[in-house]
Amino acid sequence: MTGNAKGAVSLCMRTEIARENKVPAYIVFSDATLVDMCRVLPDSVDEMLSVNGIGQVKAQRYGEQFLAVLREYRKQSR
Repeated sequence: MTGNAKGAVSLCMRTEIARENKVPAYIVFSDATLVDMCRVLPDSVDEMLSVNGIGQVKAQRYGEQFLAVLREYRKQSR
């Protein structure tokens, strides 16, 4: 999965979560946060806290779903 594909998957994940929660996508994570998440590639909810725009609440609420996408990216990148 390329960097662009990783970003696209993150964007789709954000859209899916937003629909499920009936909130605008930017409420889940901003575009800038998704870009930073794809740059940092956190491996745990705690590491997600180092991503710009992610605090404790969003890390707990959405972290595991996005971490699953990032783990799959790492696995396919090997």
